[in-house]
Amino acid sequence: IERYAEVVSEIARAMAASKSSSNNPAHSLLFRNTDNMDFQEQVNFYTDVKNALLKNKDTVNAAFANSTISGMYEKKGLPERSWPYMMENVTLTKHQGNLSNHIIYTKAVVRLLTKSGRYDEALKTTDYLFRLNDSAANLLQLEKLLELLLIILKFLQLI
Repeated sequence: IERYAEVVSEIARAMAASKSSSNNPAHSLLFRNTDNMDFQEQVNFYTDVKNALLKNKDTVNAAFANSTISGMYEKKGLPERSWPYMMENVTLTKHQGNLSNHIIYTKAVVRLLTKSGRYDEALKTTDYLFRLNDSAANLLQLEKLLELLLIILKFLQLI
């Protein structure tokens, strides 16, 4: 499992450096065929992979493993078993510096909580999601303002 987790991390780095992963044979390794395993074996496998990735401090791919498990439960019509994995992803991505992943996982939690009939929790999470979206918008405005400031500073140096 630990070697598989290392390979997943290596492949993810290679895929990020590559413009297209669709023709990359390493891409198929990332998505190991688990069809010959029963459901619980698949869950155990991806849980072990997630734990090995976390041990290596690879939270991005650990969250991907969690998403896989969550999707498996959701596909089986078990959103109440699915949402805790996405909630863990929200926690994993909170301080990772990747606001977009954090927002994506938070949206998934809202959807799964709603499917599970946990409306109060879904409402609270939706409120948190609105605050996240506001933060993302503020960061985008700040980035644009900084770009404009740099342009102005460069212009002033030319005078």
